[in-house]
This record gives sequence, C-alpha cells and structure tokens, in this order.
Amino acid sequence: MRNFLKKYYTIAVTVIITAVLSFMSSSAYYNGKLFIKPGGNSKYNVVKNIIDKYYYGQYDKNAAAEAAVKSYVDSLGDPYTTYFNKDDLKNFNSIINSSYCGIGVRIQSKEEEEYIKIVKVFDNSPAQAAGIKDNDLLISVNGTDLAGKNANDASDLIQGEEGTDVTVVVRHSDTGTDEELTLKRANIEVDVISSEIFDNSIGYIRIQQFSKDSGKEFAGQLDELNKSDIKGLIIDVRDNGGGINDEVEIIADCLLPKGKVIYYTSDKFENKKYVYSKIDGVDIPLVVLANAQSASASEILIGSIIDNGRGKFVGQKTYGKGVVQQLISLSDGTAVKVTIEKYFTPNGTDINKKGIQPDYEVLFTENDTTDIQLEKAIELLK
Repeated sequence: MRNFLKKYYTIAVTVIITAVLSFMSSSAYYNGKLFIKPGGNSKYNVVKNIIDKYYYGQYDKNAAAEAAVKSYVDSLGDPYTTYFNKDDLKNFNSIINSSYCGIGVRIQSKEEEEYIKIVKVFDNSPAQAAGIKDNDLLISVNGTDLAGKNANDASDLIQGEEGTDVTVVVRHSDTGTDEELTLKRANIEVDVISSEIFDNSIGYIRIQQFSKDSGKEFAGQLDELNKSDIKGLIIDVRDNGGGINDEVEIIADCLLPKGKVIYYTSDKFENKKYVYSKIDGVDIPLVVLANAQSASASEILIGSIIDNGRGKFVGQKTYGKGVVQQLISLSDGTAVKVTIEKYFTPNGTDINKKGIQPDYEVLFTENDTTDIQLEKAIELLK
C-alpha cells in the first residue's frame, strides 16, 4: 500500500511539473500580461496570433505580412536598404536595364533635404514637355506628400502602366513656386553612354548611369574615339547617381594600368575585398567631370582615377555614397536590397557622407550661359 501511494505521488508530481514547464515554455498570461519568453516566440508572431485568434473583422493576411516586412526594413533608417514587392522589383530591374515606364526624370533624396530633388530630366520625356527642369523639387505624387520620403518611395508612385495619368506637384528651382501637373506615363529609354570630339583632339564620353552593358558600350565608344587619335579624354558623370558596380569596374579597366586597385570593400566583420584592374587601359590624359549629384559607382570611378594618378577632377564635391548594396531575391517574387559593405578608394579614403573634393572646383552661377565646367576640362587637356 505504501509503495502504491509513493508511486501515485510520483506520477502526480510529474504531471504538475510537466504542466508548469509547459506553462513557462509558451506565451502565457502572467500578472495580466501576455508573457513573451526571451529567445522564444518573436513579438511579431505573438501579436499575429492574437489578431488571428481575437480580431473580430476580416483582413488580408498577405497584405498585413507585406506591410510588416516593409516597416521592419524601413525602421533601419538606411535610405539604401529597401524591400521590393513584385511591382517594385519589376520597376527596379527596368531602370537597371535603362528602360522603364514613368515621366522621364532621375531623382535623388538626401537626409538633410526635406523633399526629393529632380537631378535629371530626360530629353523627349513627359517631364520635359511639361516644363519640369533639372534641380526642381518633387513635392507630391498623386496626392501623397513626399516630405521625408526617399527616392524609392517616390519612384514607386511615379511609375506605372504606359498611357496612365500621374499628378505631381513640382517646386521650380528658378522661381520657388509650386505647380501641379498631370502627365501621361510613357516608356522611357535611357541612352546611358554618348560621346563626341572637341577641338579635333579631345574625346568626351558622358555616362548617364552604370546600368546593364554600359561598360561594354563605353569600351566600344572609347575604341571609336581612339581611331580619331584623340590626345585627351573627358569623362562626364555629372548627375550620375550610380548603378551596377560590375559595370564601373569594366570602365575602370579601360582607363587604368593592369593590376591597379579600383576600390576595396569592408563588411560588418571587417573582411576586406580588393578589386583590381584586369587589363592595361588607355594611356592618355584624363579629366573627370562630376557634381553634387554624382554618387556611388560614379564616386568609385572618380576615386580610382584620382588615387591612381590617372587624371584630374573638375566640378563640385560629390554626393558621398560610400556603401554597397546587394539585391537578395525571395522565393515569392519579392526582394530586399540591403546595404552589405562600405567601400573605400584605392588610398583607403572613406567617402561615405563626405563626398570627394574636386581638384578644380567650378561652380555655376545664374549668369553663366555656357558649360563652364566642360570648358575648364577642355582647357586642362589642351
């Protein structure tokens, strides 16, 4: 009998201990609050379970999850780390491929500026036809105020189906007045590389952005210029906000001696990766033109030219984007563009939020009627 009671007591204690452990291992009420075990279920999952269990109304779970993911990414406070839904990703890839459907502007956001700047209005675009000009500010799109928004948010609102209307409020830089405009979206084809010859001996190549195949196109146009026996080369990356690093590496190969450092990166664990030029590029004097909207891959190119003693920089201090992003695709057709590294010029200069100072600072004034920066570059190469 005593052994039976002992056995029964052991079973009862075991059941009680199991119940207590089960209570402690799950999200349970404690002093009227739902307890979230450290290291256990995330707050997101706990709140989601509450909504699933108790919320009276109907809601779209997929839309809620999308909003939660976007908010999580946005909370990082990094303007370059972005969540792309399917439409966002499609638009992003279109821009990288130099073709998209919008109004024909390149925009840029800066932390210290309330609104988004229009840094480039493309020729023969709806924006140009409506009288929008470089350096105007984008105040709103379809009634959405853009104060504090980043360029990705604005691009999402501007882009859409060809022929559809989009209403924007633009603050003109020359008058300071706001104007509401309704434009029809159109397919925009960006001619990213163009070239010409000045004074019969000075080559000029304009790089609008570092998009797919721009490196190959640059090399082809440089070969054509060399057939004219040019004595110097101007590379214009004004208003070029960057693009694909692989493309700028191809362009740097065309300009640097083999084996020179183009740039190097350092990740969160301080792992360094050096990128070297792979071939011997042209051996002619170089001048690079850039301004305050020249960023990212443009700054990689400028840094590689200056630090390797290959040329001079004319214009304004650059934007100062010294970080690298990677696009990570997700299985549902969405993606995250995430900042993974900081990059440095060959001499180890960190240009992030600092920019690159020109060798010759040339600033435009309202009285200038010619391209005084280009004129200075030609003067240096004569």
